[in-house]
Amino acid sequence: KGLSWKEQKEYAALEVRIGSHEARKVEIEAEMNEFARDYVRLQKLDEERAGIEAALETALERWFELEELKSQ
Repeated sequence: KGLSWKEQKEYAALEVRIGSHEARKVEIEAEMNEFARDYVRLQKLDEERAGIEAALETALERWFELEELKSQ
């Protein structure tokens, strides 16, 4: 069957979004190492990391759904 045009656009956008989330997660982890003694900064970075991880998980779940449809 494959993907509809709309699903193809969503699939491409998800790949970009996933890459962006993964890159930001790496940046956050590097910043957390850099500011290990700044508790307030660490707390903000940890909150941002949690949000990024949740968004990444949602995007990956949808990407896998579309990937499965794509192979049918």
